[in-house]
Amino acid sequence: MDLSKLNKYRYAKVLDIMSGEGEKIGDKILRKLYEKTVNSGVETVDRYEIGKEVGLLDEQTDNIVDELTSFGYIKKIVGTKINLTEDGRKRAEI
Repeated sequence: MDLSKLNKYRYAKVLDIMSGEGEKIGDKILRKLYEKTVNSGVETVDRYEIGKEVGLLDEQTDNIVDELTSFGYIKKIVGTKINLTEDGRKRAEI
């Protein structure tokens, strides 16, 4: 499989996830993570808990979290724990 085509496809999917009209799923995850961490004083949250709260299956959550991580909005900690980066906080606050 040509990885460059796969990466272009994934990038296009992320643009769809993170841009356009209305709140996209990537932004929903960032906002939910913001609520769970910044507003509650908790440092890390389980990614699948966040995914379920916005209506995603575990595999979908993994894909979105990978993309948000590659954009620098989320940091993976240990196991399935994640937290927001400074850029992720800024985007969630918009």
